Amino acid sequence: MTGRSASRPYTPGADHVLAVWTLIVLTIGSLGIAVLLGLYQLHQRELDQDKAEIQRLGRFLATVISSHPAWPQNAAAIGPEVATLGNTVELELSVVSADGRLVAGAGIAGGRPFSIPVDAPEIALSSTNGIGVAERPDADGVLRTHVAVPIRKTGALTGYVVAIRKSPPFFRPERGGRPFLVYLTGAGTLIVLVAVRATRRVTRHADGLIAEIEAASARQQASEAGMAEAQRLARIGSWEWDVSTDTVSWSNEHFRLFGLEPGTVTPSLDVYLQHVDPDDRAKAKATLNLSRRSGGPFVYHQQIVRADGVVRTLYSRGEAVCGADGTPVRLRGTVQDVTEQRAAAEALRQSEHRFHLAALASSEALCEWNIETGALWLNESFTALFGHSVAHPSVEFWKNLIHANDVERVDRSLQQVFASTGSLWSEEYRLRRADGTYAWVFDRGFIERDATNRPLRMIASLMDITHRKEAERLKSDFVSFVSHQLRTPLAGMNWMLELAAECERLPPDAHEYISNAREAAARLVSLVNDLLDIARLEAGRIVMTPEPVRLADATRSVLTELESLIAEKGLQVSVDADHAPAVLADPQLVRQVVMNLISNAIKYNNPGGRLDIRIAAQNDALEWSVRDTGMGIPRAAQSRLFEKFFRADNAVAQEVEGTGLGLHLVRLIIEQAGGRVWCESEPGAGALFAFTLPATQQRVH
Repeated sequence: MTGRSASRPYTPGADHVLAVWTLIVLTIGSLGIAVLLGLYQLHQRELDQDKAEIQRLGRFLATVISSHPAWPQNAAAIGPEVATLGNTVELELSVVSADGRLVAGAGIAGGRPFSIPVDAPEIALSSTNGIGVAERPDADGVLRTHVAVPIRKTGALTGYVVAIRKSPPFFRPERGGRPFLVYLTGAGTLIVLVAVRATRRVTRHADGLIAEIEAASARQQASEAGMAEAQRLARIGSWEWDVSTDTVSWSNEHFRLFGLEPGTVTPSLDVYLQHVDPDDRAKAKATLNLSRRSGGPFVYHQQIVRADGVVRTLYSRGEAVCGADGTPVRLRGTVQDVTEQRAAAEALRQSEHRFHLAALASSEALCEWNIETGALWLNESFTALFGHSVAHPSVEFWKNLIHANDVERVDRSLQQVFASTGSLWSEEYRLRRADGTYAWVFDRGFIERDATNRPLRMIASLMDITHRKEAERLKSDFVSFVSHQLRTPLAGMNWMLELAAECERLPPDAHEYISNAREAAARLVSLVNDLLDIARLEAGRIVMTPEPVRLADATRSVLTELESLIAEKGLQVSVDADHAPAVLADPQLVRQVVMNLISNAIKYNNPGGRLDIRIAAQNDALEWSVRDTGMGIPRAAQSRLFEKFFRADNAVAQEVEGTGLGLHLVRLIIEQAGGRVWCESEPGAGALFAFTLPATQQRVH
């Protein structure tokens, strides 16, 4: 320095220039130092952020692995997910088992041994929160950041996630060339500007990517939770068998189906077979082995004995998953508890078998009619009774066998019961045999309805009553013959009694005797007339002459005729017949029906009671009804009220006069006119008798 100063002459103002340069150098140096310090602080902040990011990713991966159904029994199954996440976030991720073995991650995926510090557990446990961070040099001397996160499942330590990233060097001077500080200062400033902007973009991108990964993980966890709940509700478990590693995984519901708590045993083929009933064990093992060899699907049932000793029936189905060469690499399937379904199916099978045996043993013809489709099922007794054998009968086949004079009446009664809420139907009609002759049958059926009361099907039995009908015909012929024979002497008797009543010289007591005899003769004539009418109706010898009839007029005419009897009992009568349409029927017979029903209502009513008569339109028919306030009719007797000579016990006990023929005659007239008659009553609360007849289009005002 002294030599150089001596060789140079002193120049005025040189000190100022030197001071300026010194100031510039000091300023540049200060700036450089400031830049270096800023770069160092930025470097440290980036390191802290990098470490925090690695810790968060490590925690996330540890959570994903702990919730994976295959961990830790089938640790190899998580390898693809670990590799995918590592490539996404540019980390070297590895999974270490609790005993320090490398089971998945960068070391395996890279095809080379990866240096994992043997003290990974110590790194993880060195921190208060269980997540350890350390910077260690690798075999090449490159400094790397190591983060070790413990993996816990159901509270137990099952392994570690090790995340490693190379630490960026802060300072490495180059030899030779221009002063490094100048380059470093300029490059550092430029790098800071570029790095800040790039860091912001990368940070935003990384935050978005991590948010997407976390959202996808949350959706996956929600989906898995929903799947687990669905399996619990449906009592369906799922399983998977990795053939290459011979590892098996079960869903939580699969454990529960076998009476086990999830995770209490390590699933395997042997554990499964131990619970299978010995009678089904060989079949189950052979089915699975066949699918493993052939790659085909499988379906089978087996009985198992749960851990609590309960025997259940499971339905298994599944498939084989093959590799690129077509060889099965794993099996997967489901098991469902079908114990109740199998028991119900067996009970149904036994019930159908019993019904089949009963149908074979029954002497009656049985049929099932699907009302919606018209299909008909007939048992073998139908063929035995009537000679018809049809492979696929229908309801039209049955209707074509009904006698032409009966088919309309049968169809009408069916439609009436279908339109009501009733479940029982019965009818007597003639059915054609295979040889062309006709058999009288008594058909009674039970109607099954849905929740809206719509008829679905009818189960019916057909009894051959031809012999009974023949006996009734012979009895009717006998009654008709006897009645005819009684008419002539009765007419003479009535004539003689009338002459005797006109004699003025008889004692007073004789007039009373003659009056009683005339009343008895009149009742006997009425009985004979009823018997003859019934005999003619049953034999079809009465020719009806249908014409429009005003039931209101017929009702008022009968009330006028019975006015004295009504007044004698002090009854109040009401008639509701406004705007009632006319009916198509024989006027004389219809009047006889009205007379019989009103006479009964008067006879069985209480003194001072009421008679309520109502006539109203019901669809295409007219309904006539009379309600009294008398003794009522026991329920047990109501089903037989319209039988010949039948009288209820309470009427007989009170010694009310009657023959038991009036209601039977009413039924015959109404049914032959195309109508229906019935009774509704409660003991002690009176009775209602009603009938319907087809209405005409004529309206009566």
